[in-house]
Order: sequence, then C-alpha cells, then structure tokens
Amino acid sequence: MVRIACTGMAAAFVWHAQGADRTWSNTAGGAFEEPANWAGGLVPGTNDNANFSANASYTVTFGSTVTNGNAKFVAPAGTVTLDIGAGNQYYMNNVSGTGTMRMENTAGGAPTVDLISGAISVNSHVYLGDQATYHRNKLTVRNPGTLLQTRVWDVNVGLSGSHNELLVTNGATVAASRTVYAGYNTGSNNLITVTGTNTQLIAATAIMAGRSGDNNRIVAENFATVACTNGIFSIGELAGADYNSITVRSGS
Repeated sequence: MVRIACTGMAAAFVWHAQGADRTWSNTAGGAFEEPANWAGGLVPGTNDNANFSANASYTVTFGSTVTNGNAKFVAPAGTVTLDIGAGNQYYMNNVSGTGTMRMENTAGGAPTVDLISGAISVNSHVYLGDQATYHRNKLTVRNPGTLLQTRVWDVNVGLSGSHNELLVTNGATVAASRTVYAGYNTGSNNLITVTGTNTQLIAATAIMAGRSGDNNRIVAENFATVACTNGIFSIGELAGADYNSITVRSGS
C-alpha cells in the first residue's frame, strides 16, 4: 500500500565553505579515512567539503562514522558507490548548520551515486540538479537498513535541473525532515522511483511532483510505501506546470 498526504514550500541555500575543499583522488576506490586516497594526503575534516570529481567508477568504504561540512559529486560520468557500513553514518553538517549533499553534473554523461549500506544524514538539503545547468544526476539508495535522511530541510530531485533521478529500492529508506520534490522551480523530466517491499519514501511536510516544471514523475511500485506526516500530496502546483504525475502500480 502506498500512503500519500502532503504539501509545502522550499527554501534555497547556498554552498557554505567555511572549511577547506578536499578532493578524492583514488579512482581504484578505498577507505574514506585513508590519507593516500585524497589529493595532497588530506582527509576532509569535520567542517571541510568532500569533493568527488573523478570521471571513474569506484567504491568508497567507511570504517566508522564520519562528519564533513558538505559533500559534492561533480563527475561527468561513472558511479561512486558509498559502502558506509551497518551502524555507521556519514554526516554533512558544517559550522553554520547548513551542511548539504549535492550532485552537480553539467556534462553529457549520467553520473551515479550508489548508497548501498549505512546511513547518510544531511543537516540541510540533498540536491540532485539544483541549478538549470545541472542535469542527469542519479542517486540510488538500496538494501535493507540503508538510510538517506535530511535532519532539517528537503530532498530535492531537480530543483531547477532536468533529467535527474532518485531510485529507492530493496528495503531502503529516504526520509526528509520537510519536503521531497521531483522538480521544483523550472526543473523538468525528473523522476523518483520507490520500489520493493519495505522500501520507504517519507516526508514530514510534503511530497511534490512538479511545482513549476513539466514532466516530473513519482512512481511507487512493488509494495513500496510513500508517506507524509502532515499536509497533502501536490502535483503541478502552479499554472503552467504540465504533465507531472504520481503513478501507483500493481502491488503497492
């Protein structure tokens, strides 16, 4: 059964960089805590920004819970697999309390971040394509016990960008402290899919498909749950927002 009820507003935040920028350099993958895997041998600290920009596919493992100010994924292609581990969390919470996770591809590829275990806890926003030039970013959250959550704000799939995708599958959970968006400003052709038994997409305030943009979709299938604590579900809130949809398929 799919449970839906919500609506709300979005707030915009800029990229805060009180800490230093640190860049992952090992395209063969490895441990997050290992200095040799980072440019200059500098592992990002509590208030630093962790940047993943290598045009490659690799796995990053975590030996314990880690806190950074922000995390940004800007590669034009490839898959970054985050194997955080059961019981471990990856926090984004900078000194101003507005830590974010961002995917900002501007090239023609289709980069993916694949969260396969553990939890990502973001104090502010998760952004897949927050600017009009950021497109074709994909975030997959999979497997039982795997969690992506925002502690204060929203999960935004295509705030202004297009063809961005969030896939929640195989018993994972995505939970927003406020709102989940598929397309908010001019964002179009964005997709959220929630599929599989015990798979959940949860928002406290709102779940929205297309506020101003077109052709944004939310799909729930195969006994997945879409739930909201308060409000109503919204499709194409403003005039001119066309062909947005929510689809509930057999078994949900």
